[in-house]
Amino acid sequence: MAEAMPEDRWSFKPTQGAFKDVRAFGEQVKHVACANEAWAKQMGAEKPPTRCDLGGPNPAKTKAEILSYLHDSFTMIDKVIADRNTENLLHPNAGPYWGLNRLSALTATVWHISDHYGQLVEYLRMNGIVPASQPTIARLPGSQECLPVVHHTRDVLVKNCYLPPPAVRLFRR
Repeated sequence: MAEAMPEDRWSFKPTQGAFKDVRAFGEQVKHVACANEAWAKQMGAEKPPTRCDLGGPNPAKTKAEILSYLHDSFTMIDKVIADRNTENLLHPNAGPYWGLNRLSALTATVWHISDHYGQLVEYLRMNGIVPASQPTIARLPGSQECLPVVHHTRDVLVKNCYLPPPAVRLFRR
């Protein structure tokens, strides 16, 4: 989704409404990358980066550099997830970032990513961009609505079609 924002808009910050002291789009993405790295390293008993609230120590500045950092951070999280099992999931997780054990740290990681995903969706929409994971509704024969469902499983993109129950369809007209 971060790829959807044009590079010249990565400095975008909302100004209308109750937005005060918010991060720019690119700063949001870098913050997520730093947090992912921090939780991954903390769960791996390594020293996590500091000051992820300010983007952390990684020198990435351009869209390409930050996207590379983001992708690397997800690779780190994927490794942490793959290394977990029932024997070590409740192992203490000492460090400055939230999570008393690996399970709670992974929960915090997913929550954090989801929270910023929602913020980035709003930033994109404020710039007239509809994220790919927020598709418009396609019509099927017979005027039934099809809600495209797209999800990723490692390197495979899976596309399904979800047909909501009739009661839901009534409110979508």
